Amino acid sequence: MFPPRFLTFYKVRKRPFDIAGAPKEEASPRGHPDDQALVVARRSLERILTQNIVPFWYPEVIDYQDGGYRLNHDLTGRWRGPANKSLVTQARTLWFFSRLANSAYRNRESLEAASHGYTFLRDRMWDKEFGGFFGKSIHLDIPPRCRTSRCMARLLVSTL
Repeated sequence: MFPPRFLTFYKVRKRPFDIAGAPKEEASPRGHPDDQALVVARRSLERILTQNIVPFWYPEVIDYQDGGYRLNHDLTGRWRGPANKSLVTQARTLWFFSRLANSAYRNRESLEAASHGYTFLRDRMWDKEFGGFFGKSIHLDIPPRCRTSRCMARLLVSTL
């Protein structure tokens, strides 16, 4: 279900906040959440994922014209227009859709979104001349730039 480190906020005897009606008192003497608290937390997190996070990002984030993901949005989810594409943000979004495609919430769209991002990283962000990934890609039809080694981006890409 949830890894123990994820639920560390339950270890206090009395919680300063109430998660969607979960009891404020801990039932377990060792500070672990009881079954009811886990069920309530899971339902709440599933609702946030399926009704807030995924609808905010998909399908608006898919850039069918230039490839990769369009990540230049305001807080309401409205796209603000073309922008440079960073290896780190493209890899993070690919990681998200890949994790979603390999979870209980998978569907055809999440797999297609992950494949779309992977194709962009492979075809546009990979430096065919020297190897490695470009740090940034210009939005327009200009070759990618910023030939740098980014540890975080490499880590994200390597975990796929």
